Formats: sequence, structure tokens, C-alpha cells
Amino acid sequence: MKLAGVFDNQEGYSDVKENLKDFFKVSSLYDIDRNDVFEEIKSIPGYAHCMYHGQLKQGVRLTELEVAMICDSGYSFFGGYSHIYDDGTFAVKIYTD
Repeated sequence: MKLAGVFDNQEGYSDVKENLKDFFKVSSLYDIDRNDVFEEIKSIPGYAHCMYHGQLKQGVRLTELEVAMICDSGYSFFGGYSHIYDDGTFAVKIYTD
């Protein structure tokens, strides 16, 4: 899934953010405990981007956008891509400034 940056398209991002905050009972996406979501997660910073690879915990069902927003602790990125594979592993690339 290609992720539009918030400056390109803010439609839906704030709804997803509010749904995630409600689901995890937190006041900010920064407060989501990644141990509740990911079996493992690794971030690899690069020039103007950050890559995340990992494995969702068994039974965790999230969309590719939700995983990207949790990895980024928000939705203030400039685009990127996200993919969740059938085995629960995922790859997310977030473009930064």
C-alpha cells in the first residue's frame, strides 16, 4: 500500500488516529506500547526515510496504514509504503524530511 503524506491527503488519517487511540486506550500514538502489537520490530534509519521490519503478535489485526502510524508514532510523514505479509511479518518505509 502506498501511503500518501499528510500534506498530500489528510482524508481519513485523523479518524484512524482517533480509532487507534480509543482501541489502545491511550491519549497519544506515542503511548501505544509496541510490545502489545509487535512480536519484534526493527527500525533502520536512512537518508530522508526510515524502514521498519517486524512481526505482528499472533492475533493482532491491523491495516497497513495503522501499522505505519504505530511505527511512526503518528501520521506526520511525507509518504511511504507499507505491506503486511500473510505470515504477519511487515515492511514499512516512512519518508521523512
